[in-house]
Parts: sequence; structure tokens; C-alpha cells
Amino acid sequence: MLKFLRKYSKWLLIVFGVLLMIAFTAPQVVQQLGRGLVNRKVAILDGREIRLDELQMAERQQSVLRQRLPRQVMPQLDPNAEGLHWLMLREEARRAGLIGVAGDGAMWIEDFAPQIAVQQLENEIAQQFGAQLGPQFIRQFASQRWSMMEPQERQDRIDRIAGFLQTPPSNVSQQEYHEALSVARGIHRLTADYFESAPLSDVRAKVDAARSQRSARMEAIWIRGEDVAEIAGEPTEEQLREHYERFASTPLNGGEFGIGYTLPERLKIEYLKIDRPAIEASITPDPLEVRKRYQAQAREREAGGLDVQPFADARGSIERVLRREIADDVVKAAQQAFVGAMGEATRTLASEGPYKRLPEGFAQSRPSFEAVAQQMVETVSLTRFPEAQGGSVELPLPEVVRPDDWKWPSQLQAMPDFGAAQISIGSTQAPVAQVLFAVRELRPEMGARLAIQKDLPLVDVPATDASGNVYFYTVLDVRPESPPDNMDEIRDRLVSDWKSLQAFERMRGLVEDATQTAAQDGLTSASVGIIGDLDATIEPPVPQTIFVNPSSVVPGQSVQPQSVAAVNAAPFRDAVMDVFDALDPLADVEQQDRSTRTVGVAIPQTMTIAVGTVDSVTPLTIETYRRQAEQLDMMLRLGELREALPAGNPFSFSQMQRRLGLEIIGEDGQTQPIEDGPQETEAG
Repeated sequence: MLKFLRKYSKWLLIVFGVLLMIAFTAPQVVQQLGRGLVNRKVAILDGREIRLDELQMAERQQSVLRQRLPRQVMPQLDPNAEGLHWLMLREEARRAGLIGVAGDGAMWIEDFAPQIAVQQLENEIAQQFGAQLGPQFIRQFASQRWSMMEPQERQDRIDRIAGFLQTPPSNVSQQEYHEALSVARGIHRLTADYFESAPLSDVRAKVDAARSQRSARMEAIWIRGEDVAEIAGEPTEEQLREHYERFASTPLNGGEFGIGYTLPERLKIEYLKIDRPAIEASITPDPLEVRKRYQAQAREREAGGLDVQPFADARGSIERVLRREIADDVVKAAQQAFVGAMGEATRTLASEGPYKRLPEGFAQSRPSFEAVAQQMVETVSLTRFPEAQGGSVELPLPEVVRPDDWKWPSQLQAMPDFGAAQISIGSTQAPVAQVLFAVRELRPEMGARLAIQKDLPLVDVPATDASGNVYFYTVLDVRPESPPDNMDEIRDRLVSDWKSLQAFERMRGLVEDATQTAAQDGLTSASVGIIGDLDATIEPPVPQTIFVNPSSVVPGQSVQPQSVAAVNAAPFRDAVMDVFDALDPLADVEQQDRSTRTVGVAIPQTMTIAVGTVDSVTPLTIETYRRQAEQLDMMLRLGELREALPAGNPFSFSQMQRRLGLEIIGEDGQTQPIEDGPQETEAG
């Protein structure tokens, strides 16, 4: 050995020297690389460069506040670009001089803590009496209880809420939290000042409030075109094509009849589901481990001077805890198996900025979800789980779902299980049904944050739902907003719409006679007459109680809430309000002429006819106005602003993006203007 060291001493010295140089320089290289990543430009805001560290700080700031502050005092940020949205709001608040020192935010909490305390009381009452009381009565009951509460009890509630809101989360310093609070208060001042900028005179406020808060109770019947679609018969191919061409350029659910075939952005997807409840149900904990857990718990309780449960009583809860713990490990092993299987297929793919360059035929050559699901089962079966009986667990075969049809956002959200799943992006949660529409083929600018692209499974951002199920997913195909590729794609919808429209056109001609019948002989006679004239097979609808005001139709007791959507439209509400204006609110309404109180309306938007008779009216009283003056005043101000500024909320992402000239810089260094911005979301 000594001869070897002497012979090669110079070479060894050189090798050791090189190793020392690497040891001293490697941390600096890594540090420089880290600084380079953090200092990468990610956006240009009003001509100023935004670096990655500033964006991350903004995301952290709003995320920290969202953990503490009530929703009503936080701006509603665009879920696809929360950090950038927060930066823009903060910038405008700073320019306006609305962001104070760190302590300013803490004082703000004292301003709104009483309001939160009252809302908390409303929630308590709702939990206790929610089934018996409606929202309005709950608010009134809470207001009465709050006013009757001892002053010290009220103050204690306020102090508890203020103390909680002023305390930073465990992973945030006091200084950072209070600086973030001051930014939030500055943004709140910015938006609140705007929305409260339309002054109203006392007389104007009372007149407008009286008109907007009047309400009529009525008995009504309504029939939708789809309810009696049978009377239309089956369309010919020529009739179907004429119908399609008539509405092809109208947006979905748009136009005069709520019919349109320009479909929104849509996707074809597949997903693989790791069923956590099924995994947990399949697990049998090892009896020895159960006994060990029991003995450990017994020792702890004895040491604390507490009674020890018999093993038979404690066994069930211990086994449930063990099943959950083992299920956590099984789900983790299954996820790792998925990532490993897909990693083999994607490891050698070349990059295109944040995306991958997929070779021709990649979608067919990569492992199918079915093959990966089988591989996950095999991998889990070879994995040891010491706390399970026998040391192993059999993974239920993950379900693979691949719908044949296109899904637009609302349809994706309505999918069972998967539609309600969420993904984590940094410190925020977002619905997977929404995030998937950030796919490269629709929004390439989103690649700097979440690189989703067609045909490539997203292995590192799985989705989870409230049951703990885990989903891996792929976007298989993409369509921008456009008419369908052909009529066959929406044939069932075309036939249904055609039938409903034909039925509605026939019903429309019956409204006048039905209204006269209702005024003379009652609504039941009118209902029977309509169904008889149509020669329809459905039972005549029975009269139902509804409450109508200028902006909504509210179902009465025992009326299905979703059923009133057909009559919750301006033509019907306006007609009922005309009846309200014609009646004497000081006289008994039911003693007034029935023909004056009866109204019949055809509602094209929902292809519905409705006939109803008003039996009572509720004008806004001075007592109610005084009690709700602040809320009513705000509603009227907002209404005036919407009329004056039809373009929408100036603090939405898209409005601010255009105003501040926001541009995104991708990882390839290319500037990508956001022409339309992500979806329109309000910030106030």
C-alpha cells in the first residue's frame, strides 16, 4: 500500500486538489444558479419588469391573508393568475397612496370585527334552525339576539375574532403578516372607494329603494316547451339542418330563445382514479400492531391519571386510525408507481420552454392509463406495509375514465368525483375542471406556471377530492370556442331544442285565452285548457306559490327552487311589477278586480309560458328601509355604476391587464401579451 502511495503520490495530489476545488466552488455555482432562477423575468407590468421572486412573494402574501381574513374583505382574484392579479391591485393602491404602515392593517381588523361577529352569530343560528328559518329570518333573528346581548358578551365575541385575525399563521412572522394586512387594507380602500363613489340624495335613495324592493306574492302555473315537446313530432333532416344553420353562430344558451350552437372552449380528457375509500376498506390492520397501539395508549393514560378503556372498546378506533395511516402509505406508493411508469415514457423528451416536444405518434406509443393502472397494482403488491396484516395490501384496480364527448367548463365541473377535485398550485388550491383550460393549445402564456399540454399526462400535479381520491389526467384534444365539427356532435341537443321551440311557438298563441280563463274561472281551469288545446299527455300543472320582485322570482314553501328558473326572466318579472303598480297596496288585494291581478306571459328566453294571479303585495316600508338603509344604498350605488360602466368591474383581471399593459414572459424569454386575459373575475 505504501509503495502504491509513493508511486502515484503526484497523481493522487492532483486528484485531491481537483476534489477540493469542486467542494469549494460547487456551492457558489448552485447559489448562482438559484439566483438566476429567482431573478428570472416573468412579466412586464406597466413597463416595469417583474421578477420571479416578486411574483412568488405576492402569491405568498395573498395566500397568507386568505388563511385568516374573511372572504368579504379580500379581493376576488383570478384563480389562474392570483399572484399577478394581487400585484396589479397592490400597484394601483400604492400609486393612489392608500397603503399605510404595518400597523394600519391591524387597526382595520378592529373596524370589521363586529360585522364578522354578527355573521358568526347568524351561522350559529342557521346551524340550529336552518331547516325551519329562511335566510331573511335568520338575519333578523341574529340582529335581535345581538342587540339584546349583554355589552360585555358582545365585546368578548368581537375581541376573540379580532385577536384571531391579528395573529399571524405559525409559518409567518409578525412583521410580514402586518405588512400584508396593510396591503390588503389599501386594496380594500381602492375598491371600496370606487364602489361607493356614486352619491345618492336621500329622496333618490328612497324612491329607488322603494322600486327595487317591492314584492308580490302570486299563484302561478307555467309550462316549458320541453315539457310538451312530444307535440312537435320528429324533425326531418332538412328541418334539423335549417334549425342548426339558424342558430349555429349564436353562443351556447344565448340569443332570443336560449338556443345557440357556438360552443365554448372544450376538451376531451381521460383520468385515472386512485380510490382511497376503497383502499381503506380493503385494509386489515395487523392484530399485533393494534395491540401495541392499545398498550402504548394505555400507558399514556395511566401516566396522566386517566381511566384506561378495555381493549374491546378501544380496538375499533385504533383500527380506524391504522387503516387511515396505511391507506396514506398505499396511496403514496400508487402515486409513485404512476410517476415512475410515465417517467419512463417522458424522460427523454426534449423541452420547448416549459413544455415538451412530443414526437409524432407519442399519444399511441406512451403507456395507456389501463396499462399503468395494472402496473400500479403490481407495484403496490410488492411493497411492504408492516402495519397491515401479512405486511401487504392489495390495491383495488384504479378506474380509468375516458368520456367520448367534448366537455366545456360547466360540464367538466358536473362530472361525478373528478369535477369536484382540486389541485395545489404553490400555496393555493384550484378546481382541476378550471385549471385544465389553461392547456397550452388554449393559453400558452400559462406555461410559466403550470405546463399542461395535449396528450401529455401531468404526473407532478395530481388532483384530489374531499374523499381523498387521487386523480391523474390527460387532455386528449382541444377546441376553442366554435361551432361543432358537424351536426352529429350535438344531434341529440339539436332534436331536443327543435322540439322545444316548436312546442313553445304553439303555446305562445294560447297565452291570451289562458289569461282570460284564469281571470274568470281560475288557474286550474286555465292549466287544463292549455294542456287540452295542445293535446299533450302530461298532467296539467297545478298552481304554485311564488314571490316576484324586480330582480328575482323566489319559490314559495314546497316549491322546488330549480323549477322557478323557467319564470325568473325579465318579461315575466316586469309584467308582474306592472300589476303591482296598478294595485292599491292599502286595500285588500284579493278584493280587487281579478282581471287586473292576472297576468299571462310568453318567455322566449326559457321557451316557457306562465299565467298567474297576484294575491298580495309587499311595498317597502319606512321601517324596513331604515333597518336596511346601508345595504340598500350600496346596492343602488353598484347598480348605477354598472349602468354607467357597462364594460364591467375595473378591478377584474382582464380590465387591469389592459389598463396596466401586463405581458407574460415565458421560460424561453419570449414576451406573450395576454390579449383577453384569463376569465373575468371581480376583485371587489
